[in-house]
Amino acid sequence: MDEMPFKGWSNCIVSASVRQCVIIVLLLSIGVSALAGESGAQALSRAEVFVENLISGEVDPVTANYAILKYSEHGRDAARERIGRWIRMELCGVAETGACSRPTRAPSCEWQAINLGWGVANDSPNLNAYTYAHQFAMHWFEQQKVELSQEISAAAQSDDAAQWVTELEERRLRDQWWRQPIQVEDDGLPLQLVRLVARIQRCDSGLSNVLFARSLVEEYGWPIISEHGERADENLWLLVQHANLGLQREVLVILETLFESGETNPRNYAMLYDRVAHRSGQPQRYGSQYSCSNGRWELYETEDLDEVDQRREAMGMNSVAENGAGILGSVCGD
Repeated sequence: MDEMPFKGWSNCIVSASVRQCVIIVLLLSIGVSALAGESGAQALSRAEVFVENLISGEVDPVTANYAILKYSEHGRDAARERIGRWIRMELCGVAETGACSRPTRAPSCEWQAINLGWGVANDSPNLNAYTYAHQFAMHWFEQQKVELSQEISAAAQSDDAAQWVTELEERRLRDQWWRQPIQVEDDGLPLQLVRLVARIQRCDSGLSNVLFARSLVEEYGWPIISEHGERADENLWLLVQHANLGLQREVLVILETLFESGETNPRNYAMLYDRVAHRSGQPQRYGSQYSCSNGRWELYETEDLDEVDQRREAMGMNSVAENGAGILGSVCGD
């Protein structure tokens, strides 16, 4: 393209009048200005359209490339302002800067994905670093989905199993898959994005599992061991362990009537009891829940700690010391 004006000007000198040459130069100048203006408008449009599509759900907030919000030369500020207003509105119900000092709403999975994704891009040192980290995380994500699909296929129930039993198995696998320790070769920015992806997968599956678990219990009751086996009992319990406190309290009442007759695993009842107690601000009873305090794992407050091992033994659990071996005092956190 750099040769075209020069060639046109040469032809003008050779074959055209001065007036014609001036007209050609003016037309060329107007064309270049128009192209530059169009380029700027397109860049501005791309940044703002990206944000609108992100907010509307047309762009997946987990896999989205947020680089445009930091590295675009056109429309970046407007796009940042728009996404900032949305983040504040979703969390506090107000869009004004400085008016969201205390959240009034629980952050949705979408909100977490956008807020964290934009944060990682904003903290990236340069475009190349972010681009590499994003490609790394997306490759990891695709690989994990393939391996998870293979795991689900390998664990498929027999053809005569009830549909809900099969779905329960799949949901348990998905729930546990995104909770396993993350091991990647590249730490730093790539690891941040990988953790973000896993976190949002846990969030999405958790919300879906709550609805599924509640409807399952309402329609079929708890899958007692004598009718559906230990696996179904364990699978549903795992989903409830990661559910909201309301559902956990409801299920705890159900399991309390079942564990003494052997229709649910007593250990599962004990662990759910401890989780509900802790989340309700009460001491746990069986010493099964730990907290990450000052970078180290510690046992949550436990009632009658001197007798906790006797209570655990009655529920088929090993001692606190045996259970906590390798956990208590070890390093925790990111």
